[in-house]
Amino acid sequence: MIGGYLYRGPVTWLQGLYVFADFISDHVWAFDPADPAGTIVLLDDALTPGIGAIDNIAGFGEDAAGHLYMTSLNGSVVLLVPEPATVLMWLAGLAGLGAWRRRVRAPGCR
Repeated sequence: MIGGYLYRGPVTWLQGLYVFADFISDHVWAFDPADPAGTIVLLDDALTPGIGAIDNIAGFGEDAAGHLYMTSLNGSVVLLVPEPATVLMWLAGLAGLGAWRRRVRAPGCR
C-alpha cells in the first residue's frame, strides 16, 4: 500500500477523503476518516487518467491548492482529477434527487 493524502483540493466530493493506492494492482482508493464503518471506495473509474495510465504507483504529492499528484517508479507524475463524465453523472443525480423531492408531498397538499 502506498500512503496518500487527505484531499484538500477544489473537488468538493473528494474533500476530506484520504486517498491512497496499491503499488502492485495500481488501484486508487479513498476513505473518510470520520466514517465509523471505515468504508473504502475504489476511485479508479472516477478519476482521470483512470486505471492503466500509470504503473507502479510509488507515491503521492500535493500542491499549494490541494491538488493531488501520483508518481510512478519510471518518473511519471499524474494529476488526479475527476473524470468529467463522473462529475456530470453526480450532478445529474443531485438534480434528479431535487426534482423527486419537489414531487413528493404530504397527503392533501397541492
